[in-house]
Amino acid sequence: MPVQYIIGEWDFRNLTLLMRPPVFVPCPETEEFVELVLDHYSPSDKLHLLEVGCGTGAICISLLVELPKAHITVIEKSREACELTKANAIRLGVIDRLTIHQDEWGTELPSCLHGNTFDAIVSNPPYIAHEHLKSVGDEVRHMDNGALDGGTDGLYHIKNICQQARHILKEEAFIWLETDTYHSDIIDAWLQQQPSTRLTFIKMYRDFANKPRFCQLQVKKEYG
Repeated sequence: MPVQYIIGEWDFRNLTLLMRPPVFVPCPETEEFVELVLDHYSPSDKLHLLEVGCGTGAICISLLVELPKAHITVIEKSREACELTKANAIRLGVIDRLTIHQDEWGTELPSCLHGNTFDAIVSNPPYIAHEHLKSVGDEVRHMDNGALDGGTDGLYHIKNICQQARHILKEEAFIWLETDTYHSDIIDAWLQQQPSTRLTFIKMYRDFANKPRFCQLQVKKEYG
C-alpha cells in the first residue's frame, strides 16, 4: 500500500493534496512537467486550458494557483479521480476556475467539449505499454490500472488526443505531454505521417534523470 494512501495526503510542489485509493499518486517527474508548462506562460495570461486525465488534480490545481487568470477544463473517466480533484480544488481555493467533466476521450472528441476553444492541452495520460504493466512496482499495483495502460504501444491515448485536438485548439496552441522515455521519436515520426492532425513536433524535454520525458507539440497555422 502506497504511503500516500495511508497518510491520506502528500506534497506536490508547494501544495499539499489529498490522496485516496485508487487514484494514481503523481510522480516526481510530473512536478517537473508542471514547471515546464509554467515556464511558457505568464501569471497575467488569460488562458483557457484543457487537461486530459486529472487524477488527484495535481497538474490543473498547480497551474491554477500560479496562473491566477487561467480557467482549466478537465476531462477524466474515473469518478474517484473527478471527486478527488474537486475536493483538492475546493481545499486550495481554485474550484471557481475549474470545470470537471467525467467522460472519456476515445477515438472521437467527447461531446462535452464541443463548442469550446482552448489555448493549450496539458496531459499526463496513461502511457505504459500493456505488455509492460506486469513489470511495474508493487506500490503502483494498488493504483487504478486505467491510469497506466496506454494500449499496445503506450500511445493509444496520446494518438487520440492528437487526432482530435485540432477541433478545439486555437492556431499555434500547444499540446504538452508527459510520456514514456521512448515515445518522443515515435510521436514525431507519427505526426509527420498524419498531416490531418495539423500538429508539428516542437521539442522533447528531459527529466531530472536525463531521460526523454516531455513533449511539446503545436497546431500549425491554417495558411502559411
